[in-house]
Amino acid sequence: MSDKPLVIFLGNSIMKDDRIGLELGHRLRNELIGKGFDVEILERSGLGLIDYLEGRRLVIVVDSVVTNKYPTGSVLKLKVEDFKVCKGFSPHYAGLPEAIELMKSLKLDVPKVYVIAVEVRDPYTPSMELTKELEDKLSDITLEVKEKILEISDQLN
Repeated sequence: MSDKPLVIFLGNSIMKDDRIGLELGHRLRNELIGKGFDVEILERSGLGLIDYLEGRRLVIVVDSVVTNKYPTGSVLKLKVEDFKVCKGFSPHYAGLPEAIELMKSLKLDVPKVYVIAVEVRDPYTPSMELTKELEDKLSDITLEVKEKILEISDQLN
């Protein structure tokens, strides 16, 4: 099991605000690697994450979320347990909670997983650009995401 924490930045490069994780990953990659983290910037989800999760002690996933409870650009720190698992999930749609449940059922080592979620407004429109509202806050969001990553890592060391 690797003691080196892994940060996974998730997103979709052709879907407006859903690309926020990718943008943050490119901004933070070198600094986090310099602080001892492994970093992956991925356009994957669900079951495709199992290979990245297995054998890790700590994984932090950075992704977009739409709750409609927080202002656009809000940065939330969640545990994977905060998400509902879809019972009877399909391999065509399986998110992080379903991937972890499958790992448990296969008796694979499951890491401690945290999610840093950025509240977004429009993750569904095809576009190579963030909404202006999110773009305007990108520097502040980047700083807050970095602080939350370091806080999580420090708590577990």
